[in-house]
Amino acid sequence: MPTSFAGIQAAEAGGFEPPDSWTAANSVYVVHSVNSLVRIHTRTGQVVQSAPIDALFALPASQNATDPRFIWDAIHSRWLGVIASYNFNDTDDFLNLAVSESSDPLGAWNVFAFSFGDTFPDYPGIASSSASVVLTDTDYGASLTTLDGARLTIVDWSALLAPTTVPYVQLVSSAAFNPRPAQVLSTSPYVHLIWEDIATRNILYGQIQGHIVAPTTIDDITSSTTLKAFTEPISPRQPGGTIADGAIDGRATDAVWRNGHLWFVSTRPWVNGSAKTFDGVRVTEFLTTATTPTFSQDLLLNEDGADDFMGGIGLSGNGTLFVVYSRSSTTDYVSTQLRTSADSFTDEVPLGQSTTAYTGAHGRWGDFVGVAADPVGPGSVWLAHELVANSGAWKTEIA
Repeated sequence: MPTSFAGIQAAEAGGFEPPDSWTAANSVYVVHSVNSLVRIHTRTGQVVQSAPIDALFALPASQNATDPRFIWDAIHSRWLGVIASYNFNDTDDFLNLAVSESSDPLGAWNVFAFSFGDTFPDYPGIASSSASVVLTDTDYGASLTTLDGARLTIVDWSALLAPTTVPYVQLVSSAAFNPRPAQVLSTSPYVHLIWEDIATRNILYGQIQGHIVAPTTIDDITSSTTLKAFTEPISPRQPGGTIADGAIDGRATDAVWRNGHLWFVSTRPWVNGSAKTFDGVRVTEFLTTATTPTFSQDLLLNEDGADDFMGGIGLSGNGTLFVVYSRSSTTDYVSTQLRTSADSFTDEVPLGQSTTAYTGAHGRWGDFVGVAADPVGPGSVWLAHELVANSGAWKTEIA
């Protein structure tokens, strides 16, 4: 790897679990975030600025922030971020959008708070087309005990570039959850999404077309594909036991779209020839050029005797697919592995190795790995991944 440097550590970020490590990059800066902190680096790793997440999003003291994601929009030369926030008794919740006023993340940002009342917008996502910005979340009510469904919040780019008033539309489905908008990596007015059917966990596909000032249409929003449904993985093993029950889950962790191809990644269990179950990283591809999307491939990156889990996915400028994920076993502490594909996947390339077991108080890993196209190197991406610090808590690294 030509560049690699330390990311944010648990101790400097308040120890919140999981870190939800994410990254985005332009030709000058790399933005790295975890649940409580955002850090801006130069491309060589020099720290330029660190700031609390709630300060960047201008949250009031009554609000707590979680699940940040940032992206770089090369078409509009803007940075964008999304974060969920909530008050102490979960009666005043928001989905928050931040948009930089220029290509400089050290400059001013405009922030927009979309009120959700006592509904919590969990696991937010963000994607940007040439026409609009799409925010997604899974709605939970009754103090996070009731799954209410999926919500899309759509904002027109013309309003964000001259923000006197910012009109938006919201689309809600009580039959689906975990909507994951694909990063738009070639010029298009469309945002493509995958999500899950609540009753069956079948894979669903949706599409946001164009500006919100015109009628917004959703295609196939409740139609499942012929692919196998999402399934819950087992708890990953590590020396001395497992990371924790519920350390990971089977949701799609990320998606990318470019020139009619949609890829997404998730974790699912598989059974070897000795009837032993392990976790593998599932990589799925659709073709979206026709009116109805068509299945292309559904692969499992796995290894007998080890658990591979919590994948991130991205595309470089030359079209190479990058999949990065965590790996562990009964004899191996958690490591980060990378596999790439132009036509077929390469062997694993190790990016980092832990030397002790993960002993985080809440035992949650992930929830995702940020992978961002490098606008300078046509065959490169940036990524922010999680490892275990010597203390047994989490740490992150940037590569």
